[in-house]
Amino acid sequence: MQKNKGFTLIELMVTIGVLAIIASIAAPSMNDFRKNQQIKEQENKLRLALTEARTEARLQNKPMTVKFSSATSGASNTIFIDIDDSKFDFNMKNKKIVFYSNGLADISDGACLSISELDGEHTRAIKIDKLGILSNTSSCPGGV
Repeated sequence: MQKNKGFTLIELMVTIGVLAIIASIAAPSMNDFRKNQQIKEQENKLRLALTEARTEARLQNKPMTVKFSSATSGASNTIFIDIDDSKFDFNMKNKKIVFYSNGLADISDGACLSISELDGEHTRAIKIDKLGILSNTSSCPGGV
C-alpha cells in the first residue's frame, strides 16, 4: 500500500482559519499606522517649507513669507503651503510667518502649528521660536 503525502482538507481549513484570525488582529494596527504616517507626511511638508523659507531668506538676503493657503499669482518671495483640508485640520493663530535675512522669524512669542486628522485621533505639532528654530511638541498651548 502506497502512503499519500499531502494535507487533508481539515488541516487546510484550520490553517486558513488561523491565518484569518491573525490578519483580523493585525488589520486595526495597520490602519492606525497608515493614518499616523499620513500625519507625519503633512508634518514633514510643513517642516520642509518652513526650513526652505528660512534658508532662502538668508541666501537671498531678503524676507521670505510662508503662507498657509492656496497659491495666488504674482506673489514674490512667498512659499505657499496647501494642506488637504478634506483629510486634515490645520490650526495656527495667524496664517503666515515671515523669515528675515538674519534667520529670525516675525513672531514675538513664537508660533505653533498643529495638524491633525479630522476625527482628531492623531495630532502633530511644530513649534517655531522667534529665532526661527523648529521643534516638535505634543500639542500647541491654548489648543492652537
